[in-house]
Amino acid sequence: LNLAASLPDFAGPLAMEFEAALSGVPVNGQMSLRSAADFFSGSRTPGALEASAGVNSLRFVGNLTSGGVVDGNFEATMSDPSFLPALSGLPQGLGANQIEVNGGLALAEDGLALAGLDLRLDENRLRGDVDVTFADPRPRVVADLVLGDFDLSVLATPADEADAATGWSRDPIDVGFLGLVDGDIRVSADSLELGTAQLGATVLDTTNDDRRSVTRIQRLEAYDGAIGGEVILNGRSGFSTRVDVAGSALAISRLLSELVGYDRLVAAGDLDLNVMGSGRSMNAVMNSLAGEGAFNVGAGELIGLDIVGMLTNLDPSLVGDTRRTIFDEITVSFRVVDGVIIYDDLTVAAPLFRAKGTG
Repeated sequence: LNLAASLPDFAGPLAMEFEAALSGVPVNGQMSLRSAADFFSGSRTPGALEASAGVNSLRFVGNLTSGGVVDGNFEATMSDPSFLPALSGLPQGLGANQIEVNGGLALAEDGLALAGLDLRLDENRLRGDVDVTFADPRPRVVADLVLGDFDLSVLATPADEADAATGWSRDPIDVGFLGLVDGDIRVSADSLELGTAQLGATVLDTTNDDRRSVTRIQRLEAYDGAIGGEVILNGRSGFSTRVDVAGSALAISRLLSELVGYDRLVAAGDLDLNVMGSGRSMNAVMNSLAGEGAFNVGAGELIGLDIVGMLTNLDPSLVGDTRRTIFDEITVSFRVVDGVIIYDDLTVAAPLFRAKGTG
């Protein structure tokens, strides 16, 4: 570190210029204080800081004290985030190539506040306010974040990896992140791109308390319909989870196609699901699932076979992509036992036939 300081009068301004190396990258900058005497006596003193490291830069203008209290406005641009070890390896779309952030900053001994935060991560953008209270045993975070149109498809598992998987993963589930902070976080988005699914307007409220997280779905537009409910993650003793959701007027064909690769049911319908499971791996959780649900589909068609034609013509060969079975309704309620869906009242109602099923 090389530092040059200028202080003609202890009661006057202090100016500093410096150069150093951070992770092997040269860093240059300058800092100024309006009154060195005020600063070292503990008083709030106007000041500024500018620094650059290659294509990365940081600027702060506000007030500082020798006790570490800071308030003001900051802006930072990182066109090469990997120069900081903590930011290296970020996925594309979440800061791999470009990070830009600005807003108001207030830092004190008992907390941190970011007001009017504006964060760009490559093509994604996030705005909001964040308040952090430094408490024991965990910090508490209260945040209201607006994501706009946000692309998270980079986090989706590639199809070839999913197809190559044999059963649910037996790797231990790490839920240590649930114990990092407590707090209440609201996330709003105009849309979310998840790779295998595309969500519309979304509002999620998450409360985290002592390693237990509850996410309430206040609004979720998906598959031309609406979804509500809550998802619970509990890491207090091992790991357990509960999903209690309901969807109405969903485009069932898109939902089944995107989630399980089944594209032969064309209809809109409602779905209710309330299940819970526990275990130290995804395999253990899925095989412990217990609960109940219901599936109700309105008028639509089943692609691939013509059941009416088969019955009226006694011809079982009426199959293929050009064949259709028109129906009025499909309903079923089910229970889940040890990860297995069991149903006793599947009903298919069509103009010329009715069918029932169990399984």
